[in-house]
Amino acid sequence: MAGLAQTPPFQRTIIVNSGGSPTANGTALLAALSGITTNSSSNPWLLKLEPGTHDIGSSTVTMKDYVDVEGSGRDATLITSAQPMNGSSALGAVTVPSGVHCELRGLTVKNTFSTDQAIGVSISSSGFSLNQVNVVLPAGVSNSFGIYIAYVAPTLTQIGIQMSSSGGTSQGVYSAFASPVIKDLTVTIQDTSGVSFSAGFDLVGGNATLDGITATVSGAAANYGMYIYANASPLVTRSRFTVTAANNINSGAEGIRCYGSNCTLEDLRISADGGGGGGLT
Repeated sequence: MAGLAQTPPFQRTIIVNSGGSPTANGTALLAALSGITTNSSSNPWLLKLEPGTHDIGSSTVTMKDYVDVEGSGRDATLITSAQPMNGSSALGAVTVPSGVHCELRGLTVKNTFSTDQAIGVSISSSGFSLNQVNVVLPAGVSNSFGIYIAYVAPTLTQIGIQMSSSGGTSQGVYSAFASPVIKDLTVTIQDTSGVSFSAGFDLVGGNATLDGITATVSGAAANYGMYIYANASPLVTRSRFTVTAANNINSGAEGIRCYGSNCTLEDLRISADGGGGGGLT
């Protein structure tokens, strides 16, 4: 198959070459993942992406059980997609179905969809881990999510999120009744004044464990480093939140908003500048 390599000594490793165009590389990536059919707990696989851009068009990379996907470094390997969220399906540029056990690591994921509702990485499995990955959602989309987690407990380590929305809402990490373990994550959101609500973390219920978080949020009408509600019980340690209101009288900035919840917060630095609000409410 063009664009692929599976030669000795590799037995359960497929190398996706990046010598073609970004579109050809993306096609090779999807074909390689689709072609793995013997994966199991006793027969795990690795899909290795060479340096380069892998453009999968308006598709999603759907992770498979016991198939890790590994790039050649966050600054070397890029997966780009224009995948819409598709309502309740919650599809991202990368989508992790329920029940899969695998890891995505060592690359950057960019969702370039520019109309309404886009997700970088959508996670629906507790057996999934995200390691050394950057997530980018460039300017233009309304209602965007860097990482979307629902009802599960994945592990996220050394993650960078960069976003810029133009309308609706914007959330770096959206965690709905989930209990992720997140360490060393940096989220930067630079929105326009057309965005009504922007949060580095939007925690709806659940018991998230967050350590070493840096969130910088600015530009929306209402800006939050972390927004916590619906009886959530997060543990947040060694973290920094810098929030700046938009340059108008109706905007607000709050480091952490925690209500109807039981929040445990330790060793935090919070800066909230401009508009209404403050550091911690």
